[in-house]
Amino acid sequence: MPSRSPTLNNAFHTPDRRPLVAAITSLLQHLNPQNRNFKNFTSNSLNQFSHHLDSKLVLKVIQNQTNPFHALFFFNWASNPNPNPNNYTHSHLCYKAIIDTLLSHSLLSTATSLLQQSSKLSDFFIDGLKDNISTHNSILKGLCIVGKLEQAGTYLKHMTKSNVKPDVISYRVVINGYCKMGKSDEAISLLKEMQAGGIKPNVSSFNDVFRILVWMQEVEGLLDAMFRSGHNIDATMYSCLLKGYCEDGNLEAAMRIAYEMVSKKFVINLESISILFKELCAKMKFTEAETLFEMCVRCPVDDKDNYRRILDEQLCIMQGIRTEYGQNS
Repeated sequence: MPSRSPTLNNAFHTPDRRPLVAAITSLLQHLNPQNRNFKNFTSNSLNQFSHHLDSKLVLKVIQNQTNPFHALFFFNWASNPNPNPNNYTHSHLCYKAIIDTLLSHSLLSTATSLLQQSSKLSDFFIDGLKDNISTHNSILKGLCIVGKLEQAGTYLKHMTKSNVKPDVISYRVVINGYCKMGKSDEAISLLKEMQAGGIKPNVSSFNDVFRILVWMQEVEGLLDAMFRSGHNIDATMYSCLLKGYCEDGNLEAAMRIAYEMVSKKFVINLESISILFKELCAKMKFTEAETLFEMCVRCPVDDKDNYRRILDEQLCIMQGIRTEYGQNS
């Protein structure tokens, strides 16, 4: 006996949408799409619901789905129902609902594809979601994670031109994306842009840029910009600088940062101190290493034994090298 798609009888005509939502959900579970490739699925069985379509129903159906592909399948059908007696079109809130659903399931590429398939979707979001900055930020994050940095940058500019004011998170998402791709010029440009626009960068925004600037002379200019914005350098920033200077072979600058950190009672983390001890010992600066160790353990450090162990390991390594080459201790 052929299986039947779930339908509603008298419930079709009730103002209560719950029976409709339940019937549509049951039908979607019956169809059970499991990915975004719907080629093997027909949506004809959904046509029975065409004359009930409105934004509220679409929202409730999307929000009722535990499987994001069920929600996407329904959304795609409702985008072009046949017949369409109500001349239904998706509202901006329906777009927001499906994008939020996809992003909440980490389906970033699927959300991005949906954005790209509709050439007017970016404008639609800008015009319809002026007060929904969180959705804009979700879209920006999705574009950056799937490597669509150019589109993310364009979207950010489009927001500004459409009088939608990006917030700190908007900029940080794109700055972070640029930094991960090593695009320092673009990251610095956005940092300056947000400052020029009266948006005060947070510490995390500076940290993202720090990670790719510690090898560049522009880091001093960034520090000046931070101070002008009323920020102090925190332990994480100091650690980024210290590690960067060590890896760049600038031991003098790294020691200056280390002394400044301990003078402010900042704890130098184990990763950073290990790199610094290694550099000091490699240059036979054992006294400086011991002095730095003594200064470090005066800070509120919980694992002083590990600091000692790390230094002793480097001293032993260097002692072994000196012995091998017949140098005096």
